[in-house]
Amino acid sequence: MRQEVLDITGVNTKLIIDEFCYTFQPSGKFEIDNDNIHIYVIEKYFFRTKTDVATIVLFEEKNQNHLVVHIGIAGGTDLFGFSLGAHNSMLKRIKRYFREKNLI
Repeated sequence: MRQEVLDITGVNTKLIIDEFCYTFQPSGKFEIDNDNIHIYVIEKYFFRTKTDVATIVLFEEKNQNHLVVHIGIAGGTDLFGFSLGAHNSMLKRIKRYFREKNLI
């Protein structure tokens, strides 16, 4: 399992969350605490390595222009749960998304 925390400031948080959902198409969406905490579940299957990856992205809105993004990723295949690097690939994809938007 991998974890990462990103701190984003100076942008409209609602817009960032909406664009993220449009790009990654999460399979599950949950909102807590008057829409200040958004939890998204992304599941992906990597055919080449026959690996499943589950990603949970939690957006914590501190205010309109401050967003903390918590990313948790786990993956595996077969009995022993080896991911063969698929979870690292998914983490890189998400971080690249935020980097290309000049947010981190």
